[in-house]
Amino acid sequence: MRHLMLLVLGVGLIASQARGSYTAVATVWIENYAQVIGLDEEGNITLEQTLPTGVGFSSELDPTSDGRLVVIDSSTTPYLSVYSVTPSGRFTKTQELNIRGEHIFALSPDNRYLLSESWDWDKRPELILFRIQDSRLNFIQSIDLNGIAGPMEYSRVCDRFIISNWDLSDRTLYVYRIAPEEELIAEGPANTYAPSQGNEGMAISPDGRTCLVLSTIPPDITVLRIDADATLTRVQGLSSSDAAHVREAVFTPDSRYALIMYIGVSGRPYHLESYRVERDGSLTKVDGLEYMALAQSIGVSPDGNFALVSHHYRGTGEQTLSAIQIHHDGTLTRLIDKDLVMMGHFNCTRFIPPQVVGAYGLWRDYIARPAYVETFAEWQGGSVPGGCEVPESWRLPDGSLAIRPTSTNCFGFWQSPVDALMVVPYSVYRARYVIRASNSGPLDPERLPGLRLRTNSQTLQQANSLVLNSAPDGLLMTMNDPTTFTLFFEPPISSCSREETMDDVFCSLDLMAFNEEDDMDTTYVLSRMLVDRLPVECFDVEEVVRDYEFTEDAEGWTYGGAAGIYEMPQFSHTPEALLISAAGETNCFGFWNSDPADVVTSTAAELYRATFYVRTNQPDRWLVPTFRLRLGTSLNRLITTQEIVSANDSEMSPYYDESDPARQFEYPVYLYKPETPEPLNLLMAFDLLAFDETDDAETLLILDRVRLDRLTLPAFPFDD
Repeated sequence: MRHLMLLVLGVGLIASQARGSYTAVATVWIENYAQVIGLDEEGNITLEQTLPTGVGFSSELDPTSDGRLVVIDSSTTPYLSVYSVTPSGRFTKTQELNIRGEHIFALSPDNRYLLSESWDWDKRPELILFRIQDSRLNFIQSIDLNGIAGPMEYSRVCDRFIISNWDLSDRTLYVYRIAPEEELIAEGPANTYAPSQGNEGMAISPDGRTCLVLSTIPPDITVLRIDADATLTRVQGLSSSDAAHVREAVFTPDSRYALIMYIGVSGRPYHLESYRVERDGSLTKVDGLEYMALAQSIGVSPDGNFALVSHHYRGTGEQTLSAIQIHHDGTLTRLIDKDLVMMGHFNCTRFIPPQVVGAYGLWRDYIARPAYVETFAEWQGGSVPGGCEVPESWRLPDGSLAIRPTSTNCFGFWQSPVDALMVVPYSVYRARYVIRASNSGPLDPERLPGLRLRTNSQTLQQANSLVLNSAPDGLLMTMNDPTTFTLFFEPPISSCSREETMDDVFCSLDLMAFNEEDDMDTTYVLSRMLVDRLPVECFDVEEVVRDYEFTEDAEGWTYGGAAGIYEMPQFSHTPEALLISAAGETNCFGFWNSDPADVVTSTAAELYRATFYVRTNQPDRWLVPTFRLRLGTSLNRLITTQEIVSANDSEMSPYYDESDPARQFEYPVYLYKPETPEPLNLLMAFDLLAFDETDDAETLLILDRVRLDRLTLPAFPFDD
């Protein structure tokens, strides 16, 4: 049974996870200790350890998104305290920063900046920007405020801080950005609200698209949609006739649901309500729970399966910590028989991202042996009717999946259920396929049929694949024993906040037997597939290997196609970009690709990321032809691809924005190169696949830039 570790520090509960466990931190009201709490996957809560902190009464705390630092504000002293977190979950104070007055702060998700508000009754309020470096806060800039800053949060969708400013007459939301020269720039008020009594709260969804502004008196919530240009649009107002105050609001990690805690009017219970975030940004109530006690704090586990709620009765020093199960449809179940009564009062809950201290969640583990979390029982074999022969596919007695070609013009696959993987925004997923090959004679790695390991968004707008070829030398196809092949990818964030039927990502193993020299007696066996994920911020850039900006020429990139099989596109180059167009043809294929001599790998295992910056002249994104981005080794031994299709509502396709003609769309493609006996060359390519007659074949696709980074491979929780 997995065990979830919670480290409780008091007015604010933060949690991280170490190999199947979480750690939560909450400052305790008027106290100065941290409480370690255990929570297993069945909701059982146990007190594990008490840890002195010396921070006193704290009003706010937040971790960096990589889980390496925690910043805690002490409102009874002028200090911000910074704690480093070791992989074992040990907290060490690295800095105590003297900032006069009370503080409210927010962290940027790239872990580079902290923005803090500081004010006192005899001091003009100000905003202070810090750079986070070497586990410390380093002062950059301060600017004066006209009023008192309220809650502040960072929106990832527009890359800006959003701050509620109070000048005693109204509440105004201000937007601030950090310029490249590390200057904090105010972009002016975004919205103004009617006068409000009491303090306001704010919550922004992890995908950065939805903002909840909380007013304690009167008890109402304003729901705002945040666009990429930092425009805030009021979508909805929420209120509860049974509430005297709005206590707190939090989102689940996938941004699908919001949990809101209301303080009941006199004689009425506190209540926790769950809301589904609709595609237009509005909230729809799903479920609710009532508490007769005073609810103090709420936090959601990093996998979104549990919420922890603390509540207490007036006049006592005791509080109850309750585990709430959050179901996939947003309904809530209080595990009342798991309640834990303890001393102290909590006021706010935060979770330390668990990736550094351990597991971020075994999202799916498809394995042949039934004793594990998932099996391949729901996977189905399939093929594409017409054009190709259907392979043989069957299940082995241990549950593994087998597939074998029937000719040299054969294509087929094993595929997971379409809702196999839930999309979590701004995460990098790692899919590991464990495969072995066999035949009736000696296995020749130079003659194995092609394989494609694929993940698809349920909307069919994005497909990420790892393609394995035995030609020309079988260097990476030695598969006598079970061999692990790894595909890294970022899922499409467009699928967040959709209807449940279109939210997810599915996986497949594709057999592509088209080479007449391949051994048609080969059987592939998929015995395990493991998928886990980490936030994007965990992947540090170790080296910028190449940065193609095409400012003067094509920088060694050349174009080509498959003349005689498909129509050739039109290619051109401007002083700033590479261009490709089907020029009216709907059976058209071609590409731009880099010079393989530009990049030479080492023999060690390495992780690369190529980011393609793409524009188009097409204002209707659903008319943009399909295109594919490739990063692979020379001679096509190992290739990762990302295919963008203007299917359904085409949210992943680029479009021409008249208000911002230079707007670029970024598409990251990852390649994990295993250890090799010799260095390999890498190439990048930009492919046009114009085969759909419903697309506009006159559309121009523009490649402005390609940046290739070599990344530091972080420790994943389930490495084995």
